[in-house]
Amino acid sequence: MVENEKEVVFQIGAHFLAVQETSEEYEYSVYDAEYKLIDGGQYEAAGKSLRAVSAEILASEPWLNGAEHMDTLQRAAYATSLVNAAATLEHEELLRRADAAHYAPLTGMSASDYLEAGEKAPAGRKFHIYQLKSGEENHLLRFCGLDVLQRERGMGFAPELKNYELVYSGVMKDGETLEDIYSQFNVDLPKDFFGHSLSVSDVVAVEWKGHFTANYVDSIGFQNFPQMAQEITQQQNELLSLCQAIADYDAAHGTESAFIEYDYDKDGWQPCDGTTLEQLKASYPQCVKPSFEVLQFRCKDEVYQAQIKFEGKTSWAGMRRQSGQLYVVTGSRVVGDWQRLNFNAQQVAQYEAFLNRHLEQEACISR
Repeated sequence: MVENEKEVVFQIGAHFLAVQETSEEYEYSVYDAEYKLIDGGQYEAAGKSLRAVSAEILASEPWLNGAEHMDTLQRAAYATSLVNAAATLEHEELLRRADAAHYAPLTGMSASDYLEAGEKAPAGRKFHIYQLKSGEENHLLRFCGLDVLQRERGMGFAPELKNYELVYSGVMKDGETLEDIYSQFNVDLPKDFFGHSLSVSDVVAVEWKGHFTANYVDSIGFQNFPQMAQEITQQQNELLSLCQAIADYDAAHGTESAFIEYDYDKDGWQPCDGTTLEQLKASYPQCVKPSFEVLQFRCKDEVYQAQIKFEGKTSWAGMRRQSGQLYVVTGSRVVGDWQRLNFNAQQVAQYEAFLNRHLEQEACISR
């Protein structure tokens, strides 16, 4: 693009340097790869060209990659070469992208995805709620704001996926934001949600066209953690690969396998109890279909529960519906789904009749 006589924007690696000439001095702003403002100020350099001033400003920036061990003259020459070779951008376009960087986090999207979607929060974004696993090891993390955690555990503290479990997934509506999700899971909880109300220390991951963001519920607002988003992306990709492996094996051998999800940690998906199917990927051992039976249903504290017999043991577990499927949960952990655990037609009918009766009773009470 053609450089404006009074202002110019240079793309320097993963950063953008915007310099404007005013009546008495130059004003500059530095943006990162996600178009967030990270530095800026005024610079006095009367009689110098806009490009020369830009090089001087660039030479003073601490993020100038490759210049860590250069002396002042070398650094200045290096900065000049970068400016002369840099691509330029219209200032209005940079401001448009900076606005996207401000509004995109509210929607749970990256700035680039937000721009690609036409600077709006489209319907169809998936959201996934993660809450800390039970156990003493997470006691000091639970319901704790980042300011406290970073003060006590160091400024480099960040949430780790290995400490969390997925408790709910859903789809966001057109224009829906993270704040809307927070309100819904505090004021109008879905009946198929079995976690606690969305609180500080929870994480809401948002997925759009295969891209994830991980948004920590802080004392005020949400904080984005790209590293956790990468962990979630890896987990989801491995899970998709795992499910495809199961489907391929079943299609080839005329079988129907069951999968029980165990903890995900730094070593990936851990083996589940039961016989390993050697024909599947060695890194993703699976369970042979377990013995599973639904005995009866009840509704307790607005939670649908089923009395199940699993591997010879009888216990009560929650039932929840997501994306047209029914899940059995113990606490907030998904044990298995309606289809893979091979519920028979009688059990399905039993559950549907129970659910309909309960909804009719609720309707009568509300009237």
